[in-house]
Amino acid sequence: MIKAVLFDMDGVLIDSHDAWFYVFNKSLDKFERKQVNVEEFDKCVWAKAFDKVCRQYFSVPLLDVRKYYQEVYPDYRERLRIMPNAKEALSELKSRGLKLAVVSNTQEVIAKKTLQDIGIIQFFGLILGGDNIKNGKPEPDILYKALELMKLNKDEVLFIGDTIWDKMAAKKANIKFVGFRQDGDKRISSLKELPNMV
Repeated sequence: MIKAVLFDMDGVLIDSHDAWFYVFNKSLDKFERKQVNVEEFDKCVWAKAFDKVCRQYFSVPLLDVRKYYQEVYPDYRERLRIMPNAKEALSELKSRGLKLAVVSNTQEVIAKKTLQDIGIIQFFGLILGGDNIKNGKPEPDILYKALELMKLNKDEVLFIGDTIWDKMAAKKANIKFVGFRQDGDKRISSLKELPNMV
């Protein structure tokens, strides 16, 4: 029996691709005096574990980049858009008594600010960021951490994600994966389809 639904944040609950592309290049320009095009961003940066991305692109410590991301959060925020039907789907799931959690490679403080600012933080009993665990997705650490904190086993949760990294993490954790515009155990093209999956 499904007792909880775990959500990736970026690309599932919020449309943040352009926001992250802007902030990543702003950070890269500040620290390294260079930028990447959208093709390289999509292939090498988008939705990947930030510690790995940092080691690849930045010569400064990870904490410096994380701090700068927090400083430029207003620039990031103004480019965010909530996904269509997100509030309605979350409300329906919550009304059924399901536990809801966010498991994102984004650092926790930014994830919480984002969910607060777009008006959906109240739906989630747990919000985990990439800085809460040792290895980000595609490793399963964040999913294991969520199960531990929610006191649930892998057969009691669904994980909703939109990238191959989400899918890989779910497979490694042996958790049922619903792909948002991505192949999985099940696939949805709109969040309004999600309540019927549970």
